[in-house]
Amino acid sequence: MAALEVRIQASSVGTREDLMAVLAMGAAGKVRCHTATRPLAQVNETLHQLRSGQVSGRLVLVPR
Repeated sequence: MAALEVRIQASSVGTREDLMAVLAMGAAGKVRCHTATRPLAQVNETLHQLRSGQVSGRLVLVPR
């Protein structure tokens, strides 16, 4: 899992059946992570957006 950068996050909400249903959705490919890329030159603006909760998903900084 580490080589694939897969992470499982626990929650105290829901039942074991709920967890099994979510894991089945993931195995079926129905769970996707929203990602976007930004140029490294925009690092300060990107960090501001992350800190202020304006980002949904993951942002990847790329050296362009």
